[in-house]
Amino acid sequence: MAVGIYFVRYRRKKLGVPRLRGSEGGFRAWNVAVVFSILVNLYLLVMPWYPPASGANGGDVSFWYGTYVVTGIAILVACALYYAFWIKILPHFGNYRIRHEKLVLEGGEVTHRLVKVPLDKLQAWDLEHDAQGRQIVDASSDDDSRVAQVPVEELKG
Repeated sequence: MAVGIYFVRYRRKKLGVPRLRGSEGGFRAWNVAVVFSILVNLYLLVMPWYPPASGANGGDVSFWYGTYVVTGIAILVACALYYAFWIKILPHFGNYRIRHEKLVLEGGEVTHRLVKVPLDKLQAWDLEHDAQGRQIVDASSDDDSRVAQVPVEELKG
């Protein structure tokens, strides 16, 4: 997350977007705090790979000390493969793309829905929706009034 702050700062500077002040809703993070957070996260990332003083099979468990680290990494890899399969590979062979659509429920709650858009309707769908998935009604307004209103029953079906 802390590295992402520097990534966002770099991208905003490259695009020429000025920094927001606190009165404009901008959030400020001191460089010292961000660097400290990066160092703490690096420490937490590296330290589980160091064996305990009593050896590779030592410590307070009867199995290899790095088992939980490898298990966590395996779960993350499995999630990445599932995402790639569901969002990238299946749409490629199924001749559709996944787009997200922003919806406002009856009570004013905002939610998102993933939509399968066939390739022959993709260009029209992209013209009718903005980058956040809101249906474009009036290009001059930039608020949530451009969001599609959907009854809750339609989402359940």
